[in-house]
Amino acid sequence: SNEKLKNVEISRRKLLSNISHDIATPMQSALGFVEMLSSGQIKDNQQKYLDIVHNKLLFMTRLTNDLFDLVKIDENQITYDFKEIRIQDYYESIEQQFAHDFTKHNIHFVVEPLPPFENLQQAYLYIDEFRMNQVIQNLLQNAMKFTQPNGFIRVYATFLYKEEKMAIHVEDSGIGMNADELTHVFTRFYKVDESRSTKNGGMGLGLSIAKEIINTHNGEIT
Repeated sequence: SNEKLKNVEISRRKLLSNISHDIATPMQSALGFVEMLSSGQIKDNQQKYLDIVHNKLLFMTRLTNDLFDLVKIDENQITYDFKEIRIQDYYESIEQQFAHDFTKHNIHFVVEPLPPFENLQQAYLYIDEFRMNQVIQNLLQNAMKFTQPNGFIRVYATFLYKEEKMAIHVEDSGIGMNADELTHVFTRFYKVDESRSTKNGGMGLGLSIAKEIINTHNGEIT
């Protein structure tokens, strides 16, 4: 019984730590934009930045609700709002949503153009856009944490024609992981190297949630 209570306490502490991390990152980004707007540093196209702040706050609100209801993930009770979204619109929104987060870290962030695709204007994804953004944000945050200044992070897409699916790739020039770490990276609360994960914020909850989201989309994350 004492061992079980000890494990529950360890899990509780890890959960609180991950909640703090997943909320703090978009909150700090939103605060940065608000400060620049209020100080007059941003004078042109202010609505664009207000929209970004709004999306960050919306993300935090929904993410907070999900994290406090984490048990629902285990019971497959998290709700999804699937809609048809034009591939080009969604893909172009990735750069708009996330490029600004990399500026202060001096990391080169590139979203490469979509590859040629016949009738691209009529091509759609069937996804929950918020949930998919949650996945992309987690991947980009992890890439940023382990990429040195002047490094690069790039996003590019490929089309799996036979499967009628789209693959979004996140590539970085960071320190990488060994083969053993890769086998555990989507395990809840797993931390890569304790010494470097402490320095960089760790990888405990986000990737496991990302895997659940992708699985629900009938996709694959690797």
